[in-house]
Amino acid sequence: MSSKADSARAVESIAKFMSPRLLPQEAGTDTARPIEAIGVDGPWTAWEQVMIAGRWMASLGFDARIYWAQKFPSGPDGPSSPSIWREPVLRVTDGKGRDVYFKAGQKGDPEKLHPSLYGETLYRAGNAGVEQIKLPRGSASDHALTQNWKMVLGENGAASGSLDVTFTGAWMGILAPNGEIEEENIVAELLEIMNFDTPGIDFEAKSLKPLGSGCRITLDFTAAPGIVSQNNILFRLVGGVPRSFEEIPKVGAKYSFRFPFVFEVNSTVVTPKGYRALALPGKTQIGDSKSALDQSLVHWTKRRIAEASCRWIVRSAAVDEYQSGRIAEQVALVTAWPATAVPLQK
Repeated sequence: MSSKADSARAVESIAKFMSPRLLPQEAGTDTARPIEAIGVDGPWTAWEQVMIAGRWMASLGFDARIYWAQKFPSGPDGPSSPSIWREPVLRVTDGKGRDVYFKAGQKGDPEKLHPSLYGETLYRAGNAGVEQIKLPRGSASDHALTQNWKMVLGENGAASGSLDVTFTGAWMGILAPNGEIEEENIVAELLEIMNFDTPGIDFEAKSLKPLGSGCRITLDFTAAPGIVSQNNILFRLVGGVPRSFEEIPKVGAKYSFRFPFVFEVNSTVVTPKGYRALALPGKTQIGDSKSALDQSLVHWTKRRIAEASCRWIVRSAAVDEYQSGRIAEQVALVTAWPATAVPLQK
């Protein structure tokens, strides 16, 4: 077997066999177990799965090599210790030099990168020193994180409604690095990677639906975004911001995102009867072909509907000193968006 289709089928078969035979994380993913403790039919730790899969692929005549992903960037000449390695990744190369990658617990189409591997740099020890390969980042449209909020605001400033959060591509890898998310842990997983800075917000998970390269999470929520004073209500928009946005460097730095992306928050709010909005912020459009931000907020008094939208797209993962200034301006507006105040008067 030498074609990419053959190598992909072989990896897919191995993945299907191994996936349900993965030991839980608490068993130790990098534990060096005695050979007699590793059964032919599993279960295996995550690291053992990749090592064994590599042996099996090599026995089938494929060029199978083990590479390593780091927990944090250090480069081939930086300080190193066994603790910096996050996980092994198997690279299977067919007779025409085309690659398929496999990591523990992997499911789905093996010809597509696992969501957690987009933009990663992988390392291995070679004859001439450290070898490294840079995996594709994909395009911004491959990696979208979208929130759709629908809620009813009461005259007491309390609100309730539903939230759909959609993760695709590498965002799914951030939500579930190991490719699995249990329905009973949805809220905890979401709060771990996103900051919902809305007073009194509380979530109840309703469903988890696989969606191509990602998933859609549906939740019900209650919150207290409004402050009431006589015939006035000052309420804040709602939205979640990835905690990783806090790590984006400030102006003047040169850096790269692991992948280009789309981040979007849409809100539809039913406002109390008889209220009208005062002094709403205008539409914001800033950016260029590398990154762009669009924000808008409108209120239709007769329909009692407020609609808000914030869409940030970063098309170029590489950021130079000049572009870092634009990114810093955009991320400041994005992170402040959920705190945007909407004044209503009766």
